[in-house]
Amino acid sequence: MTCRRCRTENPDTSRYCSACGALLTRALAKPKKTVPWFVFAGAAALTVLVAAYFLIPGLRPPSRRAEPAASQPDAPSAAPSGPVESNPTPSSFTLAAGRFALESLWQGAPASLESALFDGFWAALPLWAFLGTGAPRLDSPRQTGVRPAWVDWRSTNPLVLCRFELAESLRTPELAPYDDTAVLEWRPLRGERISFAIETGPLRTAGSFRTFALFSEIAAPGVLIQNGRIVGWTFGQGVARGYLWAPADGAGPKPMLATADLAGSLRGAGTREAAFVQAMSMADEVAADRKLEAFAAGFRREALLSPEDLPFSLKPPSIAARMSSLATALIERGMAPEVSRILDPGLLAAASDLALIKAAARAYNDARGFDAAHRLLADLRRLPAIQGAPVSKELDAAEIDLAKSALHKILNERGYGGLEIFDEASRLAPDDLELHLLGVEVAVLEKNFGRASDLLASRQYPTALSDKARTLERLAEEGRRDEDSVTIRFNPGDKLIPVYAVINKKHRQKFFIDTGATTTIIPNSAVTALGIRIDDSTPVVGIQGVAGGDLAYQVRLESIEIGGQKVFDVRAIVYDLGTDEEAGLLGNDFLQYFQVDLDSIKGVLKLRKK
Repeated sequence: MTCRRCRTENPDTSRYCSACGALLTRALAKPKKTVPWFVFAGAAALTVLVAAYFLIPGLRPPSRRAEPAASQPDAPSAAPSGPVESNPTPSSFTLAAGRFALESLWQGAPASLESALFDGFWAALPLWAFLGTGAPRLDSPRQTGVRPAWVDWRSTNPLVLCRFELAESLRTPELAPYDDTAVLEWRPLRGERISFAIETGPLRTAGSFRTFALFSEIAAPGVLIQNGRIVGWTFGQGVARGYLWAPADGAGPKPMLATADLAGSLRGAGTREAAFVQAMSMADEVAADRKLEAFAAGFRREALLSPEDLPFSLKPPSIAARMSSLATALIERGMAPEVSRILDPGLLAAASDLALIKAAARAYNDARGFDAAHRLLADLRRLPAIQGAPVSKELDAAEIDLAKSALHKILNERGYGGLEIFDEASRLAPDDLELHLLGVEVAVLEKNFGRASDLLASRQYPTALSDKARTLERLAEEGRRDEDSVTIRFNPGDKLIPVYAVINKKHRQKFFIDTGATTTIIPNSAVTALGIRIDDSTPVVGIQGVAGGDLAYQVRLESIEIGGQKVFDVRAIVYDLGTDEEAGLLGNDFLQYFQVDLDSIKGVLKLRKK
C-alpha cells in the first residue's frame, strides 16, 4: 500500500506508514456489478477493427518520422490525507439532531450543545454540561423545553446518557456497542447528509466508553455509526475526544439516577471543575483578589475530567489565562503581596502555566524582593512541564527582566544589594550589555570601584552605549582615588547594618555590622565553605549567645575585605546567630582598624582606613 504523504510502499496489512507515521488510507469496497453482454460484444468488434488497420495495407496513412513529444510538466502530487479513510459519500442514515440549551453555567460557557437522539428519547451529553445550576434543556427538534428526567451515569464516565420524557417518541436510530471489527463512519450533525469512513487510532477506556483523540476533519458535533446504528459521538466546543459506547455488559442505557441527584453529587464532590465554575460564576462586583483566590482553590483540588473532555473555557490553560489577567491587574494596583500569597509554588506547579508563573514571579519580586522571585523560578524550573528548552528560556528571560527592574529600583533609591542581583542574573545572560552596564552602575554605587573597572574592561560596547560606558569609567576612576574608604548604605534606623565581605579572598559572606559588639562572628556554613579544619586543638571561648552563656570555637581568618578595604589576621568566633540568612557579625575587633563615621538618619556608614 502506497503512503499518500511520502509515497513509501508498505505491506497491505499496515495501518500506519513505516517512514512518516501517516495513517494509510484505503478506499471502501464497492459492490460488484454484473457486466452486460453487449459490452463484451462491443469489445470484440473493436479488437477486429484495430487488427485490420495494422494488417491490411491501404487502410492506414503512410508513416512518417515521429516528432519529439513536447515535454509535459509532472502531475502534482496528491495532498497528504488526514485520518479520514474515504471521500465523503451520501448517507441515507436518518438522524434526529437535538439542540440542548445550557443554562446557568458560567461566563464564557457555550450557550448550547448538539447531540443526536437515539432509541426514541435518549441523548448523550458531556458531563461538564451538568456542572451548572440547571440540567441541559431540549430546545429542538420539538422545542419542548424538557429537561432529562433520568440519566445513566457512573463515576468514571465522561458522558451522561439522558432519558427525556417526551409526549411521543421520535424516529431515531438505535444505539449499539462499538465493534472493533466493523467499518466505523462519522457523520456531522450539520450540513449535507454525508458520512466518512474513519480509523480512530489508539483507543483508551473511560468507564463505559472507549475514547480516541479527534483529528481536524471530525472536530465538530457528529455521530459515529456502524451497520446503521449509532455507536458514538463527537461534540465540538473544544472537546478533543470522540466517544464510543462500550459497556462491559454490552447492554443499552438504563435510567439509573435522577437528574437532580446527579447535579447534587457533582456540586458536592469538591472537584476542580466545580471550583472553576463557581469562580467564573462570580458577579462582576466581586473583588478581583477573591476571584483569584477562588480560581486558585480549583487548582488545589482533584480533577473530575481530563482536559480533553472539557470545552475551551473550562480547560486549565484558559483558567490560567484568566488568573494571569487578574494577577496582573492586582499587581498594577499595588496588591503584589496579596498576589504572592495566593500564587504559592504548589499552585503554580499544579497549573504549570508559563504566563501565570511570570505573573507570580513579578508579584514575588515587587512584594518580597528579587531573591524571593529567583528562588521561586529556580524551584519551578525543576518541574517536568517546565524543563523543555523553549519554556526554560522564557523563564530565564523573565528573570533577567525582573533583575533589571530590581537594579533600576536600587539605583533610583540609592539602595544596596545590587551586585548580588547582578551576579545571579549575569549567569543567565552573560552577553546582555544592558544588564552588564547596570552591574557597573551598581558597583559604582556600592563604591566597589575595582569591580566596576574590571567589568567595564571585560566588554566591547557599540556606539549607542559607548557614551554611557565612558561616563561610568570616569566615575570608577574618580572613586578609585578615594579607595582608602568604603561607604555602606542601609535603611535609616536599622540597628544592624547589612554588608557583604570577602573572607580569605575566596568566600563571599553576609555580615551585620554592630558597633556595640566586641567580636567578629562567622556561621558554621562559612567554615565549611572556607575549608577551615576544626579539631580538638581548636581554641574554645565563652560567649554570650542568644540563649545565654555558651561555648564556641575560635578560628583565625587570613583576611576580611569590604569594598576593597582589607583587614588581615582576624580572630573570629564560629557561631550561628539563628537568622535564616546564615549571616555573620562584624564587631569592634574588626572596626578598630577604621575611622567610623555613622549617620543613622541618612542611613550611611563610612569606614576610613586608619
